[in-house]
Amino acid sequence: MKRVLGLSGLVRDKAPWAIDQLRALHPRGHSEVIGAVRDVTERKQSEETLSRVRNELAHIIKTFADDPAEALATYQRILPAIDAIMGVPSYGATTAKGALQLAGVLDNRHVRQPLLPLDDAEFAALREGLTAAGLL
Repeated sequence: MKRVLGLSGLVRDKAPWAIDQLRALHPRGHSEVIGAVRDVTERKQSEETLSRVRNELAHIIKTFADDPAEALATYQRILPAIDAIMGVPSYGATTAKGALQLAGVLDNRHVRQPLLPLDDAEFAALREGLTAAGLL
């Protein structure tokens, strides 16, 4: 029976790495181990960003129930992000995808037709809105 292990750690430059699909093989009576090493910096950053966003949403939901004044302050703080994402006519999905790229969740913001990609000015405005809301 083959055992599959997963290992991770930091290399000299502190970049996170992972060994995926590490397998122990026994050809001709000799033990051998094979695996693939890859840099997981982007994955770790995406996981941290997603966790931060989840925590923010949980805070907003709890605040609405417990402290309406704090809920209003939180809403006003994230309003630039809402405006940046929803303020472009018919582009809610496109700007949401751009926001996910800026947050590190996606590696690109490509869209399929009939959607049109954000132009540079729209993408810059999106970045400004997310930054003003404290999300980047």
